[in-house]
Amino acid sequence: MSDILKKVMDQLEACIAPSYDDLEEALAVALQERNAFESMTRDMADWMQKCVVAHLKNDASGVKSVLDEFIAKHVKVVQAGEQSGSMH
Repeated sequence: MSDILKKVMDQLEACIAPSYDDLEEALAVALQERNAFESMTRDMADWMQKCVVAHLKNDASGVKSVLDEFIAKHVKVVQAGEQSGSMH
């Protein structure tokens, strides 16, 4: 969560009216985050659609091909010790 969103939420929870400028900035940030989420959701739906279509055709190599393409495009394998997780 961005600093401005946290600031506005904290003010609202404390029953303090945020300034117009803070509300405007928080709205802009929230809309950017929403748009990014919507784009990511559409992208994931496209990948799922490809997998489901291949699955419904009983096309195991097609499902594997879609998953291979997805992994190549979106998954980064990190060696132990580089970061806390192993895939990103």
